[in-house]
Amino acid sequence: KAFRLSGNDPVVGEHLADAYAKIGRMSEAIRTYRDCEARTDDESQRRRVAEKIVQLESRARTEPTGI
Repeated sequence: KAFRLSGNDPVVGEHLADAYAKIGRMSEAIRTYRDCEARTDDESQRRRVAEKIVQLESRARTEPTGI
């Protein structure tokens, strides 16, 4: 809700994506990180978020799916 109320502020979105990742909602985390990466004007945030995306995608490829 905070992300929507903030006008999809990329800083708030990054925190939301961090929370998604922490609880295992990887696809939502990656989608939210990508949205933040596209919206931010801050180059340091863009690099940080891009690295988080790489880490999550790598983790998703190596972790078992639970099936």
